[in-house]
Amino acid sequence: MATYSKETALYDTGAIAGDIQGVRTDFAIADEEIRQQLVDDKDELLGEISLKVDSETLATSVNAVADQIRLSADNIFLGEKSVEDSMGELTSTIAIDTDPANPSVRIGSTDGFNIKINNEMLGFYYGTDPNPVAYIKNDQLYISRSVVLNQMDVGRLFGEIDPSTQEQVGFGQWSWKVHKNADGKNNLNLKWVG
Repeated sequence: MATYSKETALYDTGAIAGDIQGVRTDFAIADEEIRQQLVDDKDELLGEISLKVDSETLATSVNAVADQIRLSADNIFLGEKSVEDSMGELTSTIAIDTDPANPSVRIGSTDGFNIKINNEMLGFYYGTDPNPVAYIKNDQLYISRSVVLNQMDVGRLFGEIDPSTQEQVGFGQWSWKVHKNADGKNNLNLKWVG
């Protein structure tokens, strides 16, 4: 610490320089502490803002769903649509068979086309006929009749890559295609595309 004597009016300059350096160090430490506190406060404030935005978004979504539920309940209460009517509409379009041996889902009306899905196949049916008009089973499509309007290809193009294995699977294909001849009549051409 600097010493001062009234009698001599002299300062110890070395001690004064040390005091100045000590004050600078104290200010530097205080400055660093204040800066760190500001960073900590900023991070905490940003976290609170983020939580507030997320909770506001969540509240908006919850309110929208609640409004939809209220509207549905109001429609039922007002008699515009009963629960039985709503379930009747649903079960006439979707039928679920929970038989443990062969569970299935049927989508569509039995008045027209409908689809039945079970553990073994995807079947396309017409009306109440229990026999499918077409079905997919064991990676194959089975169909009694079909109409191909323009072209049907069998096989894979040369060099085609299977996306799941990244191996070349295409070695060429047969292409059946409707073609008009010079007389304007349709012909069916078979062409090898290699």
